[in-house]
Amino acid sequence: MKDKIYDEMCELLKERPEKMQEFKLFHYKNQNVSSYLELFDTEFGDLYRSLQGSINLKSEILLNKKSTSKNSLALEKNDIYKAENTLRMVALIVLIMGVLGTLFMLYNTVWTEDYTGEKEFSATGLGMTIGYLLSTVTTWAVLNVISNISVNIFKLREQTERKD
Repeated sequence: MKDKIYDEMCELLKERPEKMQEFKLFHYKNQNVSSYLELFDTEFGDLYRSLQGSINLKSEILLNKKSTSKNSLALEKNDIYKAENTLRMVALIVLIMGVLGTLFMLYNTVWTEDYTGEKEFSATGLGMTIGYLLSTVTTWAVLNVISNISVNIFKLREQTERKD
């Protein structure tokens, strides 16, 4: 691919010796670099497209560039969604454990035994149980909101990168 670019650019620049020399210097300096196509597109892509009527090479460069960026985005997306799923799982565990804890508190603190052994209602126990349930639901909601914000930021970044 590098040889094809080199040959085509030399052909296109034969009437522009100063640009030809600049391109040859670029080629010899970067011919062994793995990101040669991206460097070429950055340095000479506009010139190449303006000189060449067809878009064959541009398409190949863009396809290589997009496939590389899509692969890295796919890896990032999997990693990010793993983190989001873990956070959502923690939120669900917090909610389940909180509801079970609330039921336990409801049984043990709202209905207490008095000194005679009879069950009686405790307003303080009810207040603590409601507070425990509200803090559980709030924690669950905050964890889910953080997870959703992270996913939305990732999607916005992905859309912005697609536009560029």
